[in-house]
Amino acid sequence: MKKIEFIEAIRKSLRTNADPYLVGFYIGRAMNQIIYDTFRRDISNIDIYAHTYKNIAVEEDTDQDIYYSKLPVSIVQLPISGDGVLSIHSMKGYGVEFAAKRAELNHIHKNLEVSSINGPIPYWINSGRVEYGKKPMIGELDKVMMRIIPDFGKLDMLDDIYIPTGKDVDVINITRQFLGDLPYDDTVNDNNEKTR
Repeated sequence: MKKIEFIEAIRKSLRTNADPYLVGFYIGRAMNQIIYDTFRRDISNIDIYAHTYKNIAVEEDTDQDIYYSKLPVSIVQLPISGDGVLSIHSMKGYGVEFAAKRAELNHIHKNLEVSSINGPIPYWINSGRVEYGKKPMIGELDKVMMRIIPDFGKLDMLDDIYIPTGKDVDVINITRQFLGDLPYDDTVNDNNEKTR
């Protein structure tokens, strides 16, 4: 299903005539929650939600003596190192390896011998950018490609969207709650949820 189709389907199910932009915004918040909850224990089936972003510049922050790349889009927060940045590769996809780690470990490892040994280049998310640990190969890269889980709001209207299996109703209900479009109270005492 396309993003625009999903927004319209939810908008038409509402009792009020909500602004499509507002509906899309709250769907994004609902999707973030659903994706986080779904994959907090098992991240193995998340690939379908990833988008590949190419030619992302690797820059040097000489004040902090660190290499970094600006995130090309807002990402979904995930309970893993690297958050919504699932992987980073050189533009050819081989020759240089990257490994996500927690940001605070960089300060612990920075002056140790481990930071100068060949191996995967560590990366972490900090203030809207991906920062890279010091490794011999990092200074030779000028561009990378990233596999990212983008925030719903950053997807194009014609992009296909995927909802974790069995979570469609949850996305709709959470969106309706955000919009204040809650179901009417059941005032008929017949034990039937559909009677309003």
